[in-house]
Amino acid sequence: MRKTPTAHLYMQEMVDEAMRMDNGDATYKRYAWKETGATVASNKIVALTCYKPWKWVIGASAYEDDFSGSRIAVKSALRDMLAITAAGAAALLIIFAGISIYMSNRIVKPISIAAAMLKDIAQGEGDLTKRLSINTKDEMAELAKWFNVFIDKLQNDG
Repeated sequence: MRKTPTAHLYMQEMVDEAMRMDNGDATYKRYAWKETGATVASNKIVALTCYKPWKWVIGASAYEDDFSGSRIAVKSALRDMLAITAAGAAALLIIFAGISIYMSNRIVKPISIAAAMLKDIAQGEGDLTKRLSINTKDEMAELAKWFNVFIDKLQNDG
């Protein structure tokens, strides 16, 4: 029987535990394994199951260090993915902020011009020769058209 560096009969214990399990169940164990000629023991992980009809214990083991490279690669990939996602989100935020500012100016500017002209007329100092420009075919163009019609009537009736 093979013993751990502390003279523990770990294989027999694992076999005994696997034999006590229900058919098809699995258990996982960690243990220290010292290779022949090695100065230090390395940790291993073993998965065990039992096939009761034949009284077989089936196990597969690997060194824990074998998984550390994969763990580091996954962490690195996640970190890279997070950085790319954050950069993409920041770029989208800047783009959408720019579009929002452009669109709000496109809507607010003509309204502000119309309001200023109406205020000028309402205060009695208005220049009835000025008209709002119509450069689009949207609601603002409709507003400018009817504002200009209104000013024409004021000018002709005045």
